[in-house]
Amino acid sequence: MAAPDGVAPQRRSRLTYVPPAPECAAYEAAPEDGAAAVLEGERRTMQDDDGKRRGSGILRALWAVAAVVLVAALLWGSDRITLQGERTIYTVDCDDGQWNGTECSGRLTPGKRYAFRASKSRHEVLYWIRGSDAPSGKFTECTVTDRDNWSCNAASGGGAQTIAFEMVKGRPTRYGSALPVAYHSVPKWKWWLMDAGYDGFKAAAD
Repeated sequence: MAAPDGVAPQRRSRLTYVPPAPECAAYEAAPEDGAAAVLEGERRTMQDDDGKRRGSGILRALWAVAAVVLVAALLWGSDRITLQGERTIYTVDCDDGQWNGTECSGRLTPGKRYAFRASKSRHEVLYWIRGSDAPSGKFTECTVTDRDNWSCNAASGGGAQTIAFEMVKGRPTRYGSALPVAYHSVPKWKWWLMDAGYDGFKAAAD
């Protein structure tokens, strides 16, 4: 369309797109990339922390279980864990040798396990040999404080012979020739080790 007389024709400006320089593009993209990197770093840190916490918790649980097992083993080995009112004496024999006090010149082997069950209310003490077909016996005239402290009239016993008619602090008392059956004993854990085949012990506890 022609311009009216006296009016100068207007020129249309042409805009040309100029792409940003590579360094500008990198600069513009840097904030987004940096934020993503920060988020990824935080995510990994949280994962690492969670893993460490889980690992620490598992380790603490394992230590706790080990401590419980150790305490239980110690209590079991000391014969503190038994049926109510019962006490067992673990005897040993001296094979291929002789006793010199508590020392065995031969091979120390597991002997009989003499069990006692004291009843304070009935004033009696039952006794037998664990794992044996031998008959049990019973003292009927007893003064009983607890399973570890009691005294009975030896003449009141009936049935098989046993190693004690009196116990003080969990150990049978000894009255020389009055002792029903001579014996030497060891702690529970030693007896079971010998029963499992270990033969490195040379002396009894008493």
